[in-house]
Parts: sequence; structure tokens; C-alpha cells
Amino acid sequence: MDKGRLFTISEFARISGVSRDNLIFYDKVGVLKPERVDYNGYRYYSIRQIWLVYFVMMFKEFGMPLEKIKEISRDRTPEGILQVFSNQKNVIQLEIHKLQQRLLMIQAQEDVIRETQGLDEDAIHIQDRPAEPVLRGPVIHDFRQDRLNTYFSEFFNQVLASGIGLGFPLGCEVTKQSLLREEWGHIHRIYFRVPQSKQKKKAGKYVVGYARGDYFTNFHLYERMMDFIGENNFSINGAAYEEYMLDEVTTIDPSDYLMRLSIPVK
Repeated sequence: MDKGRLFTISEFARISGVSRDNLIFYDKVGVLKPERVDYNGYRYYSIRQIWLVYFVMMFKEFGMPLEKIKEISRDRTPEGILQVFSNQKNVIQLEIHKLQQRLLMIQAQEDVIRETQGLDEDAIHIQDRPAEPVLRGPVIHDFRQDRLNTYFSEFFNQVLASGIGLGFPLGCEVTKQSLLREEWGHIHRIYFRVPQSKQKKKAGKYVVGYARGDYFTNFHLYERMMDFIGENNFSINGAAYEEYMLDEVTTIDPSDYLMRLSIPVK
């Protein structure tokens, strides 16, 4: 190929978006060699190498070792490249899924934080709440603290294994029986508010209240709300939902955590 139809390394760096230093490094390790090297050591590249350097950078971006990229570049065939592309599609699809989960998590956290704006935290409210998607863990049978910690850990590992992140708003259920026995620390199971989950918290009428404070320190809110339910001749219509709308993600001081307690009634 005539030298006049080639690009200097500086021109090729500008066109390809790959730095001159990286091009020199790729040449030295054998990943991408220039089309031509003059007697004075000047490197020249052809336009057709633009596509090759693009795929080299893409493979590198997705964590492929340079030695593997070198092997693909040196021995490339249509069949081999098809296999590489198939593998990379899987990598990209996994990355897209992770990014989608992170976007959903951020949106869910934004929604919860916005719900706290302008709240009358001291009042107890009657609300008609819609069905809300949740991802529930298995039922808890042992309420000792060490067993609860093990349960939380196992549930979080299951969530991660399913490709869902841990950043979604967390809540827990307390059964009607536990409410009536005043066993408010007996968590039935925990859940994440995951928008795409097929499981739902049931829609209906709820008595809703709020309290500030660290985890497992707001049993006084249960007492207030149970008194309110009795005074207004309501009856409990299912499990209560305890959710921390503000937690360690959004505030530094645990005494500023904000819990919402929702008890279904009829």
C-alpha cells in the first residue's frame, strides 16, 4: 500500500480515539500492529484498521485479557469471530441487566425519599393504598438475633444470585397474630420493594404512622397505632408492613431514620 494512503500514528490516534501511547503499546505487545513501519521507526496505519482497533477497545472494555485479544487478532477467522461475538453479547446483556437493575433501584429510592417530603410524622393516617410489588424472603421461624442475622445474610445472597441488587428499599412483615400478641419484634419475613416483582402487597385500607429512630427501637409506634385502631373500632385485616423510608443510605444519624408502619384494617 502506498504511503500516501496511510495515516501517521498521530492521525490514526485522532481518528480512532485511541491514544498514541496506547497504539505504541498495542504494537509492542502484538495486539494491533501498524500496516507499515518505515526504516526510521515511524508507524503508519490504514483506514481498514479503524474497525479492528474499535473491536480491540471494546473487548478490552469488557475485561478481556490482552493476551486473548492478541490471539483473536492474530488468528481471526469468520467462525472464531462469530464465537467471540456470541460470548461478548452474553457479557453485554449481563451488563445491561445490571445497569437496568441499578436504574430501577435508584428510581425506587427516589420515590421513597420523595414520599417523606412534607409528611406530618406525628399524625396517624387512614389511607387507601394500592397493591405494591415486593420481593419477599422465606418465612422466619427463629427470632433469636444470631438466627435473624443468618437469615438476612441468606436472603441477601439469594437476591444477589438472582441478579437483583441490594439497594432497593427494605421492609418487613409482622403477622396479625404477632400484632395481637404484642410480639412486634417477631418479623414474619423481610422483603425488598422491587418494581418488577410479581409478588404484591395487597391493596386496601391501612392505618399508617411514622416514627424516627434506629432499627427495632420504634415499638412505641405499634402501641400508638394499636390504640388508635381500637379507639376507632377497626379490626386488623392482615400483616403489618414496617418500612424504613430514610436509613443509613440517606442520613448519617440512626436517630434520624424514618420508619413507616402500615397496618391493614377493616
